[in-house]
Amino acid sequence: MGFTRVLKSRVVAVGAGAAVLALLAGGAGYAAGEITSKDIENDTIRSGDVKDGALKLRDLSGWTQESLQGQQGQAGTDGVSGYFAAAPGPNGYVVGTETVTVMCPGYENGRYALSGGVQHWGKAGPAPIIHESYPVSEFIDGEYVATGWKFTVTGGDTEQTKTGIAPWVVCAQIN
Repeated sequence: MGFTRVLKSRVVAVGAGAAVLALLAGGAGYAAGEITSKDIENDTIRSGDVKDGALKLRDLSGWTQESLQGQQGQAGTDGVSGYFAAAPGPNGYVVGTETVTVMCPGYENGRYALSGGVQHWGKAGPAPIIHESYPVSEFIDGEYVATGWKFTVTGGDTEQTKTGIAPWVVCAQIN
């Protein structure tokens, strides 16, 4: 009979604990659903009371939204325009490892290299292997600027397996 009494008291204790938790959880849910802006006194909510990212622009008054608008800044520079691709002239063949440079025409007038590449063409040999690809810099008006693109390319290893390539550079006018 002692064991039955202990079992009953534990069952009652667990049941009572579960009932208390259910009431507490239900009460919090009720409170969260029932608190409205009418229940909050004006000027009592502070930044620390609001979760970061919870407020959206639409949550702010029209006056506040307008005050967030700054003054217009100064006009910027024209930037980049007039993109074009340039090639060094006739396409060539590569036997072994060679260095090829493609310059932007008119670089002395503000046309500079942005990038470059090598296209494989013809049936003469295997696809080229590009070992290096980097801008060529010139010192113009007190600064180094990219005026062309340089490649170190490996093609076929004999005249019979030479590789046809067409190097190119993308240029643009920078104002």
